[in-house]
Formats: sequence, C-alpha cells, structure tokens
Amino acid sequence: MVLAECLYNGKKFKINILVLIVASLLGIGLQAVMALKSETLKIFNDIPGLIGYTSLALLFMCIPFIKKCAEWLSKISYEYYLIHILVFASAMHFSPKDSLVFQTVIGLAGMAVAIVIAFFYHKLVKKITR
Repeated sequence: MVLAECLYNGKKFKINILVLIVASLLGIGLQAVMALKSETLKIFNDIPGLIGYTSLALLFMCIPFIKKCAEWLSKISYEYYLIHILVFASAMHFSPKDSLVFQTVIGLAGMAVAIVIAFFYHKLVKKITR
C-alpha cells in the first residue's frame, strides 16, 4: 500500500530486471519447496509465493505487448469480474469431466468468450449511463 501511495503521488521506481528474475525464481521455488516438503512449512509459503508471483507479474509487464493487453483489459475488468463465473460454469457444464485437455480448451475458450461479453457489456453500461 505504501508503494501504491508513492506511485499515486507521482514518484517513480526503477527495479532492476535481474533482481526481479532472482526474486521470482527464489520466491516461487521456496514456495514450492515449502509446500512439497513439509505440511508445517506449507502453512507459511504464502509470503515467498507473493514475492515470487509479484516479481513474475512485474517481469511480464516489461513486455510491451503484455503491458498493452493488461492496460486494455483493466478497462473492462469489473465487467469481466461480473460475468466470468457464469461463462465458465456454462462452458464447464458441457465439458467432459475425464478429459483434462478438453477442459483446458473449454476453459481458454470460456475466457475468450467472457472477455468479448465483458467488452460489449462495458459498452452497453457506458451507453446507458450517459
């Protein structure tokens, strides 16, 4: 929250990509080891996981195409949030339960359909509220 407040107030932060790579590998690796090696340590693997996956997300945001997609998706994220469960539940209803490959394809197609519906839902709400 402190970082968010600083960014909101106009401060800039530069993070070395090598530091992000190391933090990502260490965080995700430590999380996995803690989860797989001990039931007791599994309870405490959230912090390394948070650091690892946050670092990985920041690395992905360094890729211009991914950054542009994330910025576009953020415009319809609320609409996506509202309809995604309905789309996924409907899609998985028609998916055979024994085929992981087919379920993955259905899940990806459901995500694409949910994005399209969210886009048009966003346009509709924007038109109605004007």
